[in-house]
Amino acid sequence: MRNLLLTTIFIFTAFLSVAQPHLGYNSTGVQFRMLTQMVNNRYWYRNTELLENNKYNFRVTFKDGTTKDIFSKIYTDTALHVSYLKLPNKKSSHNEGSREERIYPKQTLKISRLYENFKHPEKKETIEGLAADSCWLFKSISGKITAYSFLSERLDMHTGYLSAIQVDSGAILNFSPEQLRAVISNSDKAMRSFNKQDYYQAIIRYNAEIKKASAVKQ
Repeated sequence: MRNLLLTTIFIFTAFLSVAQPHLGYNSTGVQFRMLTQMVNNRYWYRNTELLENNKYNFRVTFKDGTTKDIFSKIYTDTALHVSYLKLPNKKSSHNEGSREERIYPKQTLKISRLYENFKHPEKKETIEGLAADSCWLFKSISGKITAYSFLSERLDMHTGYLSAIQVDSGAILNFSPEQLRAVISNSDKAMRSFNKQDYYQAIIRYNAEIKKASAVKQ
């Protein structure tokens, strides 16, 4: 009976080590680390169908350094909680199974696309998404707190797009309200947005407050 109990504990522990998400990208290089959050605490895959998610011509850089241009939106496998690009497999027939190839973040180093501001055509920007194991991370807010989205959109951003946050040059961590609260709790303006569950605006307000305080000190 004791041996059976020990075996059961060992199997359960091994399952947890596999099931936990791992998103951390460290600014010193492409290094991933295990996080201790359970899968159902992750925000990025929730209600993805309600978010703006257009098709773009993504330049995919694979781990071996090769590149490929793929016209696709960023799809989400809600069962596996992982993003992917879809590449039609023209060589496959209807009788040969799936007619599409999926490109997952773990196969790549990064993906990128050209962003053009239609109000200012002269302003062009290359938007880059760094590959984590479950999604690509696109920088959406810069400042004391850097926020990342799992989609490459730039207009009308809000809390639903939040995937990860980074304080200063520390590790990039899966977004959670608890982690954000720990950073911004001393800011009344940021906490007002936080208490309304507008976490995206809370980060913007916090960054603005820190920037203003830094300017006054100078």
